[in-house]
Amino acid sequence: MEEKIIALTPPVILNPKEGDKIDTLILEGTGKAGAAILMESNFLDGHESPWIKKTEVKSDGHWQYPVIDKGAEIPRELWFRAKQEQYWPPEMSEPSEKVFFTKLLALPVITKPIAGDSLHQHEQMIKGTGLYINTNIEIELTKTTPPALTYHTTTNTDGAGWWEATPKWSLMPGPYVLKCRQIFKEHTSRWSDDLLVTVE
Repeated sequence: MEEKIIALTPPVILNPKEGDKIDTLILEGTGKAGAAILMESNFLDGHESPWIKKTEVKSDGHWQYPVIDKGAEIPRELWFRAKQEQYWPPEMSEPSEKVFFTKLLALPVITKPIAGDSLHQHEQMIKGTGLYINTNIEIELTKTTPPALTYHTTTNTDGAGWWEATPKWSLMPGPYVLKCRQIFKEHTSRWSDDLLVTVE
């Protein structure tokens, strides 16, 4: 009786799913423990070769690749597919089906102040990061106790994605919530998480 040969199956893509709209680009799925995961896409580095090894399957059968490839953060329609390669005995699976999804504009990040910091009543300095292409940053500061007051200012990222604002608001002492979002062409990100600060 001949031994039945079971071919290495394609890896399963769990995230993103077909038609998803996401602002944080993390590719993940399942496969054979120890196998290399190769990817083909319209956004990952290495277009000189259609298939690029990006990660390996962990011992629990899961794999993950947080995308840091330059250009992948630009909002647009994306797709990718994956296949897996085991080292011994050497075998390559067939590719998975392509997954098509939409990359949304990611949230900008406030790096200064940090949660719990104090802001000056008249001379504020707010810093952060966003999309490296010249992008508009909207900043909002809201007093959380009466009288409820909201302040706005805008700035732009530089070529490396850093931004800085010195709004010079005249602020009343008390607790505030600071947040921001970014706008690139016709794309607008969600607001960042509330950052609690105090004006003394």
